[in-house]
Amino acid sequence: MRVGELLGINFNGILQTDGYSGYDRVGGPKLIHAACWAHARRYFFQVVEVPPDDRAAIALVATIDELFAIDAQARERNLGVTEQ
Repeated sequence: MRVGELLGINFNGILQTDGYSGYDRVGGPKLIHAACWAHARRYFFQVVEVPPDDRAAIALVATIDELFAIDAQARERNLGVTEQ
């Protein structure tokens, strides 16, 4: 089954994905495409593995890790979207 068939060509709402290009042609005018932080982090983490002294990539991975920690704390405290 294709993504468009599953969601509908005119899907409106928030669509969080892993960057798969099949999602690029899905959605109506009110679609909000939300990328996945875990997948974004993975790409920066791979950059750090190649030249381990890439300070920009290290800083980005650390920042994403901080966001994950904040999100974990919000879940532990059962905070709603507005409170987060």
